[in-house]
Amino acid sequence: MPQKKWLDHILHIRPFVQTVEECTKTRMKATNTAAQKQAGPLRRLYQIKHMNGLFALVIIPYLFLFHGLLGKQLIALFQMLSRNIFPYNLIMLLLIFVMLPLALYFLVLHFANHFWCKHQHYQEKIAAALSAQMQAEQDEAQTRAALLANTTLPTCYLHSYALQKFEQYFRSHRAETLRDAIHLFEIEKNHALQQYTLYRMNGEKRIPTSFTRAYQFEQHQQPS
Repeated sequence: MPQKKWLDHILHIRPFVQTVEECTKTRMKATNTAAQKQAGPLRRLYQIKHMNGLFALVIIPYLFLFHGLLGKQLIALFQMLSRNIFPYNLIMLLLIFVMLPLALYFLVLHFANHFWCKHQHYQEKIAAALSAQMQAEQDEAQTRAALLANTTLPTCYLHSYALQKFEQYFRSHRAETLRDAIHLFEIEKNHALQQYTLYRMNGEKRIPTSFTRAYQFEQHQQPS
């Protein structure tokens, strides 16, 4: 296909690609929402995958309250189980005053979260989230099928980042064919990925957008 036709073709399919990417974002958001709903409303307080700053705000007062209410009983238990062996006593100290309160905390929250999830009102929320996820997946599949029906470009390059680069190559006459455009793109992308890696290794917080977009494109290619 001549250079001009490739340029026209890229301009033609870019709206399709943008629509697919928007649908993908919607689907990912819906999937995340459904997963969170299924994990339960108390997930942020005890589930490692969903923990956030709220856990720290709850666990510290809990430990103070637990030791304040049951401190005497814990000390009595420690004295009863202690021996004249320092490593053993240290382990028992950790088990009684740290691990026991934490174990009870996670156990109580696990069952509370489980029973909350079984409540009909919350089951309706889960069903709504799963329905939204299914609809988003269907919309994404339909838009992707429409895109594939309108192009012969390799699937891995059906991304706004790649198409923008292809358009630049054809407009500037740096590429005459699609093979030339892909070759230039891979060289530029690999260079950007190397620079992105160097920035990360050096602990840089502000990474140029061009390098970040190359990294995001590469992540997009990874199987989910």
